[in-house]
Amino acid sequence: GVSALVIQHDIDLTAVPGVTVVKVESSRYAMALMSANLFGNPSRKMTMIGVTGTNGKSTVTQLLYDMLSGAGRCCCLIGTGRIVIGDEVRFSPNTTPDPLTLTRLLDEAVRRGIDTVIMEVSSQALAMHRVDGLLFDLAVLTNLKQDHLDYHKTLKAYQRAKFMLFEKLKEKGTAILNQDDPVT
Repeated sequence: GVSALVIQHDIDLTAVPGVTVVKVESSRYAMALMSANLFGNPSRKMTMIGVTGTNGKSTVTQLLYDMLSGAGRCCCLIGTGRIVIGDEVRFSPNTTPDPLTLTRLLDEAVRRGIDTVIMEVSSQALAMHRVDGLLFDLAVLTNLKQDHLDYHKTLKAYQRAKFMLFEKLKEKGTAILNQDDPVT
């Protein structure tokens, strides 16, 4: 029943007539963009706050969630181990979910009247294109310490991954950096 495939590597599909094949440079990036488009780009319909950094992401997102909820905003919190949407708490296996799960969640948030999403955005999620296709109103970098080098290999690559969040700011978005952190 497949009518189209998006692929990153060449594969022989001569045995599958009638299937449209689209070859892309990055299937992860394509998945993120397709997910955002499939659900009508929900990040453009809410205030989106992304928090990245080596330490403090969970604390900052929880504080923002508590303050904004206390001020009457309808908030969704996405972070380490959990997702809070309305009065419902769900388990999350990743700090930042995969693009399809994330966009589906944002679409649900829009339909439930959520106006603000506060989320942790990990360096791995940025490097793996999990938040590509999303746009943020506010991007926060708490700090940058030598960490996750098993994945990123160098501090420079880790730093580049973290700074990718700021490329996803909406046109009039705001960036907040920690001026006390020597790396930022």
